[in-house]
Amino acid sequence: ALRPSERTVPPHPLAAGAAPDGPEDEERERLRRELALAGRAAAAVLGDEGVLLLVDARASLVVPELMRALLDEQEATWDEAWSRARGMIRARLGSPGDQPGPLWSTTLLKEECPRLLEILYEVNRRHLDEVEARWPGDVDRRRNVSLFREGEATRLRLGVLASLASSRADVARPWEGPAGPILVDLSECRGSALQARPTPVSPVRWLREANPSLSTVLTLALGEGWLEKPDTLEALETLAYEPAFRGAYRKARRTNRMRLAALLRETAGLEMDPEALVDVRLGALRGGERLPLVLLGLVREHLRVTAGGWTPPAPRTVVIARDADTAGPESDRILAVARAVAGAINRDASAHSVLRVAVLPDCTESDARTLVAAADLSNQPGTAGSGAAGARALGFALNGAVTLGTRDGTVRELEDAVGTENLFLFGLGPLEARAW
Repeated sequence: ALRPSERTVPPHPLAAGAAPDGPEDEERERLRRELALAGRAAAAVLGDEGVLLLVDARASLVVPELMRALLDEQEATWDEAWSRARGMIRARLGSPGDQPGPLWSTTLLKEECPRLLEILYEVNRRHLDEVEARWPGDVDRRRNVSLFREGEATRLRLGVLASLASSRADVARPWEGPAGPILVDLSECRGSALQARPTPVSPVRWLREANPSLSTVLTLALGEGWLEKPDTLEALETLAYEPAFRGAYRKARRTNRMRLAALLRETAGLEMDPEALVDVRLGALRGGERLPLVLLGLVREHLRVTAGGWTPPAPRTVVIARDADTAGPESDRILAVARAVAGAINRDASAHSVLRVAVLPDCTESDARTLVAAADLSNQPGTAGSGAAGARALGFALNGAVTLGTRDGTVRELEDAVGTENLFLFGLGPLEARAW
């Protein structure tokens, strides 16, 4: 959620202590890690008067930590501390999904960081006073935009906190599903400080640097201007019918598959057919990304090939890659299952001509660029509303990969941009998933 500063800073005073025993161990440890990150980030920004960019709602725990430092250590008044904290924070959040929903229970926050919870209560009290002044007597609205969600356990809504505490908060559109009404009400409170925006996708990063072969083809076809004016890429729709362009495009894609074949040979010991379709599932491999669904699909396809005599329409190389920057230890178990499935399929000589599976446990930024450039199919099966499909789903699409997935995260933005008929979508939408 936050990249800690390289400098040495004091540890978070409220996150220290031995790991607790009991059934809540995992959640408590996760909270302590987030508190430690928040403490380091707050110390860094106070040390150099810089700006913090929150790119994940979970990072908003830095808000009460920053307020604590300003109130208790620098002895600022509440209004001074709130003004300074807001001035230091920007938020650029992905598809809302469940971001404004609950995460940490107030019971756990009270046990681990009582002073931060006290500050959060005061932030919420002042916020709801402003809501009451704007919409007198509207209890439903107050409940809708509160920092805390009531239920069996009262929980903190981190997305609401990030939206309230930032001098500018951009939240990717579309604003739909359970988060939509919350964001609309918050935008009325915050005005221009809270905006809906598309997820930015840099053609420099995702095309020129990730895919030099395709970039050369685009420059020859469209001129240099496509980097500064990405809308120029719309002209490709007419070029799709030009044999010379199609030939150059296919040649670039084959070059990229050869690059990927070399990577898989070196890192996974897998020989890949350069003419096979490349199907990529790249992510942190958390629960919401639903990697088990991909693995069950591979098991089914393997059984159809070997036991049922079925021949798929094209040979396929499936690459399951764990992002080294965002993955946590909780993904180790599902990664072990992925390796077992890949091993079983790759050992079966009867399936070699139609199906191969590679697992990359620690995919670096360089590896990710190779995957993005070579992918024919971008596999995005995340639970709708979880935000599992991030900016990389758009990066895959920008490089020509067809998207297979659910209406989650940036896939919904892609659906708005290119039309449902140009995607392979399945499963429930965000509202249906929440109801289920």
